[in-house]
Amino acid sequence: MLIGVVFTGFGVVFLILGVVFLIVGKNTKCTAQVQGRIIDTCGNPFRYNKEKDNNFTNTGGNRRSKDGTYAPIYSYYVNGQEYRRASNVSYTKMLVERMMKTPVTVYYNPENPEESKIGKMDAWKMIGITFSGMGILFFSMGVIFLVIGI
Repeated sequence: MLIGVVFTGFGVVFLILGVVFLIVGKNTKCTAQVQGRIIDTCGNPFRYNKEKDNNFTNTGGNRRSKDGTYAPIYSYYVNGQEYRRASNVSYTKMLVERMMKTPVTVYYNPENPEESKIGKMDAWKMIGITFSGMGILFFSMGVIFLVIGI
């Protein structure tokens, strides 16, 4: 019985966190879109994006993160001005190489074109979906445990 209560409780907590992350991810101002392209990768997108002039380069084989994933650096134009940003979502090397061969949709904030993301999925939404899924799983397991008396 105690296990069922614990699993149900964890399920509720994960589900609430998942919904919060999904709401935060939905509150983006990146509503305009333009075609861009992947031009490179980096291991630390936060550091890359923090640099005002984006002169941060990954020399010495530092193009992937410690966990072996790659953050694509993408380029796009808004009103004739080029912008370069690193995605806050990392991918495998094979997927990034495939993305480099085709144009990507870049969503940007019309009031601040430097604020952007590639594709509709961002880190907040991915975390929200993961936490929501875990919440549903734990909650379901908890209810089953309560019904059978564990």
